[in-house]
Amino acid sequence: MHHILRLVGPRRRAALRVAVAGLTAALVLGMSPGTAAAAAGAVKPVLDCYSLGKDGVYTLVFGYTNSGASTSIPHGSFNSIVPTASQGKQPTSFAAGTKHGVFSIRVPKSEINGGYWYLDYNAYIFYNGVSAPSGQCPSGTALPADGNGSGIAVSLLVAGVLGALVVRRASRRAGVPRPAGETRAGDDIDA
Repeated sequence: MHHILRLVGPRRRAALRVAVAGLTAALVLGMSPGTAAAAAGAVKPVLDCYSLGKDGVYTLVFGYTNSGASTSIPHGSFNSIVPTASQGKQPTSFAAGTKHGVFSIRVPKSEINGGYWYLDYNAYIFYNGVSAPSGQCPSGTALPADGNGSGIAVSLLVAGVLGALVVRRASRRAGVPRPAGETRAGDDIDA
């Protein structure tokens, strides 16, 4: 890598070092050991409450109960939501115990009958929850934001990809000889 750093200007060297540090951090975090797996069926979805908006769209607030150890269940066959427009908003990490208000989704009234959250061999059918008036969210309930809080992981992934692109570009430029005195747009000119 030192031979690459000698061939680029000082600002690009600094950017390259930052990119490599970001990529290294993303790789280290990505390779850290996961949590222990719980027994199949130990994690169950829970509808905390729901509200029906004037626009005909239900807001469903979910939590879960995990009777085993902390575990991860990636989005897919054992952690999926229908309708698919809501897929990906559910969590993938499940701590032991019961957690309320983990995430919320919005489902049109026309799609509530076929909707469900399938999680670890357990399914929660939306219609069962919204047919019971006792499950309505009290007025003034603070609802969790849509999504599952995975913004940090996505940010690290984006930083890693951008870092890899910067390194690749610097490597390509370092490996292509140019005639003396020729510069490209954006080149640093060292005096």
